[in-house]
Amino acid sequence: MQKVDWLTSLLGRENLAILMMLGTTLIWPVSFIYVNEHKLSPFQTNLARGLAIFVTHTILCRLMGIDLDFKSKHDFKYLMIRNTIMIFHQLCFTGMHFVVSLSVNNTIAMSGPLFVFVIDYYINGITINKKQAVGIFLGILGVILTVNGDYFMTWLYYDYEP
Repeated sequence: MQKVDWLTSLLGRENLAILMMLGTTLIWPVSFIYVNEHKLSPFQTNLARGLAIFVTHTILCRLMGIDLDFKSKHDFKYLMIRNTIMIFHQLCFTGMHFVVSLSVNNTIAMSGPLFVFVIDYYINGITINKKQAVGIFLGILGVILTVNGDYFMTWLYYDYEP
């Protein structure tokens, strides 16, 4: 905890967050490049990744004094639903590295906050203002275009050959 406080005082809270985000954004694809080049199983990869995340998060929570107890059955139920969806997503995500290019796969994966926004609207009734709605729409449109740009191009140009 002292090292985090020291880094925060040295760099500032905002700069430290940006630096950490950039670091993880650069490291994240490298792990999947390694997995793809060595043709490792998506299931083994996810198990190793999940175990590493569990161990590091548990250590961080203990060091920072964050309580890991579940306060109610209600919280535990929704946590299990969320985790089941995340497990399915991660298995599909890792398996897709053997099907589509890394850039397309990461674009789809990094669009997760858009879908969390939409799901949060329906499940928790969170209001979405006009700017957020436009941003969500454009983001989802961008993901669709990234996934299947050739299909969109056939709409624009009748003589387009994919």
